Amino acid sequence: MKPDNGSSAFPIPTNESSDFIRYPGMTLRDWFAGHALTGLIIRGNHPDEYLDTTAYEIADAMLKARAQ
Repeated sequence: MKPDNGSSAFPIPTNESSDFIRYPGMTLRDWFAGHALTGLIIRGNHPDEYLDTTAYEIADAMLKARAQ
């Protein structure tokens, strides 16, 4: 199943009508995962496999909580 990427974290309008479709920018899921990754790195010495999967698990949980 494809994960819910949320929406665009930083959409850039492509014209005056604020059409975000042509360049949606970074996904909100990636933005959340990046912040989670920063916190995980600061907290300790973990293997890379733990860091990447856990960061996205946290991001997915944040998107789920946001949708409620």
